[in-house]
This record gives sequence, structure tokens and C-alpha cells, in this order.
Amino acid sequence: MMKEDLSTLKCTFFCIHGNHENRPQNIASCREKEWHGGRVLYEEDFPNILFPVDGDIFEIDGKQCLVIGGAYSVDKFYRLRMSMSCGSPPSVVHWRTMAIIAMLTDHDSSAKTD
Repeated sequence: MMKEDLSTLKCTFFCIHGNHENRPQNIASCREKEWHGGRVLYEEDFPNILFPVDGDIFEIDGKQCLVIGGAYSVDKFYRLRMSMSCGSPPSVVHWRTMAIIAMLTDHDSSAKTD
């Protein structure tokens, strides 16, 4: 239900993946397009929720931003132990919203905070 709720808002969500979610590349309904100089994945039903492709560079507010998702896993060793005891790696069955690093809206670009 979260994607439906986010799609009603009049802003763009630029979401970078973390470690333990179902990546947009694995969602059959995802499409690719160019956005601000880089490639993003999105679903046609949710056009304002964008997932950048790792390694692409985006120009946002006149600045170039390199996107590389992921994070350090505080539970890495627990997950490794669990995957060895089960005989297969754990799988994530729920789609989770990626870490949202920016909500890009129509705004007054003269109000800089640098």
C-alpha cells in the first residue's frame, strides 16, 4: 500500500537501494528511462517513485551525484550463520521502500542552504 500512497503525492521520490530488499531489477513491471542524466527504474503505475541505477551520475540542482546503493550490515555475521545452517541464503519476500535520499519537488531554487 505504501507505493499507492506515495504515488498520490506531487513530488518525485529518488530512492537508493539498501542491502536487504527486493531490487527493482527483479520486479517484472519495472521499466528504465533517463532522468537528470542517469538511468532510473520505475513502474508505470508509480511514475514518481524512481530507483537510480548503481554507478550512474545524476545532475540535481546543478550538482553531479554518483549513485551507489547498499550499506554496512550490522547483522552480517548473523545472516551468514543463518544461511549456512539453513543450507541456502535467506530471501526477502516483502518489497520494501528503498532509503529515500531526496524528495525532489518544484521549489524555489533561490533558497539555497549550502
